Amino acid sequence: MILPFNTFEELLKKGTYRLHLLSGVELSYFKVLNIVHPRMAEWLVFQYELTPLEEMFDDLYIPLDSEFLVAQSLQDGVIQIKEIYHIFEKSPLEILYVGTWTPNKGLEWKTSGFYKRRKDLHGLVLKVVVTKTDLPTTLIRDNDGNVTEVDGFFGQIWAELQNRLNFSSRYVEIVKKKIGGMSYNGTAIGMIGIIARKEADVAIGGFTIYPSRLLVVDFLIPLLEDHTNLYIREIETLELHWSSFLSPFKKQLWYAVVAALFILSCVFMYSNYMRRRNNTCNPIDNLIESFYCIYGAFCGQGRERPPTFWPCRIVLLTAFLIGYVVVAAYSAALISFLTVQRSELPFTSFRGLLRDGTYKLGVTVGAEVSYFSESKNYIMRRLYAKLIAPRKDHFHENAIDGFMRVCGEDKYALVTSDIGMLRLQSGDVPCNIQKVPHTNIPGSVSIAITKGSPYRALFNYK
Repeated sequence: MILPFNTFEELLKKGTYRLHLLSGVELSYFKVLNIVHPRMAEWLVFQYELTPLEEMFDDLYIPLDSEFLVAQSLQDGVIQIKEIYHIFEKSPLEILYVGTWTPNKGLEWKTSGFYKRRKDLHGLVLKVVVTKTDLPTTLIRDNDGNVTEVDGFFGQIWAELQNRLNFSSRYVEIVKKKIGGMSYNGTAIGMIGIIARKEADVAIGGFTIYPSRLLVVDFLIPLLEDHTNLYIREIETLELHWSSFLSPFKKQLWYAVVAALFILSCVFMYSNYMRRRNNTCNPIDNLIESFYCIYGAFCGQGRERPPTFWPCRIVLLTAFLIGYVVVAAYSAALISFLTVQRSELPFTSFRGLLRDGTYKLGVTVGAEVSYFSESKNYIMRRLYAKLIAPRKDHFHENAIDGFMRVCGEDKYALVTSDIGMLRLQSGDVPCNIQKVPHTNIPGSVSIAITKGSPYRALFNYK
């Protein structure tokens, strides 16, 4: 027989088993072994002794997001079930009545959900790190310059969580430019580094979620979509070829014009043939002469002797009208085609950028770097190894610095996000920039929280 686990440590690490303890004696055994981690299982302790719960669990921290039940035996076989947890370490033990079991009625459970029972954090104070360089948030200060509130999109969401869950924040402002990222040696820096070292509980800002960050911090549910794109300086060129004079009309329309000339020429020749049978003088009895007459009508040219035979007149009038419409449309399309300058892109994808080989590539520090360095796509990894990693000056603190390089240097491309673009104001970029198609990289933005925080699931629930 093969068991799914061999030790208590393996049992708890499985995380898929409910653990039932008959009394506090068994719980003490787990405490001594120092292997109790309430999040690893759903706990049910049967309490037969009359020891108060506060004393029984005085040296065991039960996080807010763990499910820890205590069944206390009362008179007449009634068992009262209570739920216990701590709001934070060293805080008083929270005890909630959740149900009873009686021999007659069985189990009677309260209908409220797991996190609904934990919606009051009793004035918990969380340490929150913020920065003024993050555009989606606006800092509100008191007379002494201390941050008291955070406004903006993320700030309003955080304020709503505070109101609903009854907790407050102690804001710590950092003035470094790097709001969060990974250094060259793989350690977290900026606001992400502060959260990773657990120097603060939460970081409010527009943090893009990507794998290397998930290794050191957690995030709330995605709050915004953020797209990263490749930008280059706009190149305006006007290249004329002989084929440009045929470009205003599609190939099918040119075929239709030629077919109309041929058909009208045939009809005109047949009309002249009928005129000859009616003994009318000066007939046009060959296709070439008929074609020249119709072509002249297309070009708006009159005749020295207009035909007197009505079928011939109708054919010439039709040719005049068709020619007038075609020439007017062609003239307008040709003029607009030749006068409007179009931007010619040297490439339209990351693969094209790699094949071009003449452009340099810069990125803004943050998720944009990870899209290349941590990508499983060969093209992206090759771009990072060839165009980004060898040059430290290709890593830009913000989009403004990157676009200044794009405008000041020939054949320089920049990868930055939409949130980075929001920091730009009118006049910051001294040249016209252009987004390269087929280079969009989607991403999600949220609030960062310490790894394994017991409040993350509650915040996501609310």
